[in-house]
Amino acid sequence: MNPKALTFNYFGTLVDVDRGGTLGMAEVLRRVSIETGDSAFDVYLDWDIRNVRLYRGQAYARYRDVAQQALAACLDARWPGVRKGHAIDALTDAFLAHLVEASPPHADAVPFLDWAASRYPLMPITNMDSDLWRRTRLTRYSST
Repeated sequence: MNPKALTFNYFGTLVDVDRGGTLGMAEVLRRVSIETGDSAFDVYLDWDIRNVRLYRGQAYARYRDVAQQALAACLDARWPGVRKGHAIDALTDAFLAHLVEASPPHADAVPFLDWAASRYPLMPITNMDSDLWRRTRLTRYSST
């Protein structure tokens, strides 16, 4: 076998997306002034389930649009009316900024990518939009 390139999944496999997602959700909750007994992590997991169901259950849509639909549904289900006076696109941008920029690589990701990049072209596989990908921590490993 003589591979021409290696592909890799980004969220979850290479980075701790739960950390970035939790920080993003904490920022959303701060912006809409929600104080809850639920942790930001639990609310993030609610968003994540809704997000996955949406992007797996419909025709292709931009990640930002799916994330926004999931965020609106999550907030509306938990705290009806809380979005009043808040632009959902601004809340989504704040959430996604943390999701993509504050998700640190897992401990073994960078050593593996350093090894692999010295031998093969690397190509990420992700459902996030290109503009979001460019803001992630591991873009230097992309040959595309």
